[in-house]
Order: sequence, then C-alpha cells, then structure tokens
Amino acid sequence: MPRTPYQLLGDAQEAAAKAGTPAPCTEDPELWSGDQYSRYQLLDLIRACRTCPVLDLCKQYRDDSHRHNRPLTGVVAGQLLSSGKAVTNKELKRPTDAVEGYQLGQVTLRQAFTWMEAGVSQQEISRLAGVSYRAVNNAFKRLQARTEARERAA
Repeated sequence: MPRTPYQLLGDAQEAAAKAGTPAPCTEDPELWSGDQYSRYQLLDLIRACRTCPVLDLCKQYRDDSHRHNRPLTGVVAGQLLSSGKAVTNKELKRPTDAVEGYQLGQVTLRQAFTWMEAGVSQQEISRLAGVSYRAVNNAFKRLQARTEARERAA
C-alpha cells in the first residue's frame, strides 16, 4: 500500500530533525494552529514555515487534505489556512491594524523609539510592526515633537 502524503511528511520531518534542521512546526505543533495570535506573530510563523526543509512535502499534504475534503486550519505549507481556505496577505493587513494613535500594532511607539536609540533602523521597525516606513517616520516625528515640547515646558 502506498504511503500517504501525511506519512511521507512525517518521515521527512523525522529525517530533517535527525539531520539537524528540524521543521519549525515539530517543536511546538499547537503554536501553528493560528487561533489566538496577532497578525505579526502569524506573519512570523508564515516566514518560518516558508524556510522549512520539508516545505514541498507539506504542500503535497495540504493539497491532499483539500482533495479529500479534510480542511486544515492554521499555518500550513507557508500559508495561513482557515477551514482549508488560504487567508490572503490583504486580509492579514487590514487598515485597522495599522498605526492607531501612538501605537504601531503590537509594538508601542516607546518600544520602537528605544529600539531606534539602540541602533535598529526605522525600516526594520516598520517591518517588525507591520506598517509602512512612512507611518513609522511620521509617528517618530510626532513623538519627538511631544518630547521636545515637554522638555521646553520643564
């Protein structure tokens, strides 16, 4: 009897672990369910998944599950799936998740400012926060203006 894509994937995951490059999802499988994470955490999981040594077999497993009406949910084969359907990047990057007041997504502006003082570029902060460089730059300008106003008032 031929091995199923799920069995082949399990074999490949074991082989990758023995070779010293384990599949990211094997260390904490529950993490990949995608149920309770911010879009930034999900994007990090997707990036890690796309560098997996068994990505091609995982894609076969995903496709086989779809063909046999076994919908998957979570991060699978470099995609976020919800009931077997891929969630698009556009759906992950809704405008409501962008800059709100003085907060950049899950990264507060104060944290980002501390990172900048430590040498992290605004481009990197924008990538980590998942917002545009312009939004980060404008937010920093507002924060600097507020800080300078407080210093003058003191």
